[in-house]
Amino acid sequence: MRHRPDVTRAKDCFPLNPSISKKINIQIREEHSDRSVQQSQKEDDEGVSQATSQTGRLLNDPIRVGNADWCRCGLCIPMPTSLECICCYDVPQIFERIPEDAFCIIDNPEFDTEVTNHQRLDWGYRMTSFKITKQPRNSDYMRALRKIAYRAFTIWIYTYLGFQNRKPIPSCVVREIRSKFPDPNKKYTGFLLASDYFAEDMAYE
Repeated sequence: MRHRPDVTRAKDCFPLNPSISKKINIQIREEHSDRSVQQSQKEDDEGVSQATSQTGRLLNDPIRVGNADWCRCGLCIPMPTSLECICCYDVPQIFERIPEDAFCIIDNPEFDTEVTNHQRLDWGYRMTSFKITKQPRNSDYMRALRKIAYRAFTIWIYTYLGFQNRKPIPSCVVREIRSKFPDPNKKYTGFLLASDYFAEDMAYE
């Protein structure tokens, strides 16, 4: 009965109808909520843009090279290039994963599980090294595990980066990974841009 055309057209005859007022109030709240969400998203986008710009400036600061005065977590080491001279505090996506009662990203319990778990990295190595028929030399094996660990950290933080889009890894993370999977001769390549490396290879060693 309520949905008959003549009844529907007659709704304006009862402006104080509580059901109509309820629908109007709901619509107003939904519109207000949509505007609030849009404003919040705009502010978030602006914040990310500003943070990215700030991080970009930090990544190109030659004053940082050769020292760790810029480190705020207390675990970074001097790096040979300005691109590598970053702390986990410098990158918003990384900083937000530092536990409130911790000082560095490596203190996050997920770091051990996602990045430096030997069993998991070894599994990843064997899954992607189809041409390997026997255990490689220790130096080659450690190098492979470091590559996988760097990639695991990048995926853990950024999820997806896209083709040839590389992100420098904080010095504290590099230090931790190298200490877990060291090179016998302590020879490390460091960060390379996508244009400096073969597509099928990683940009870290």
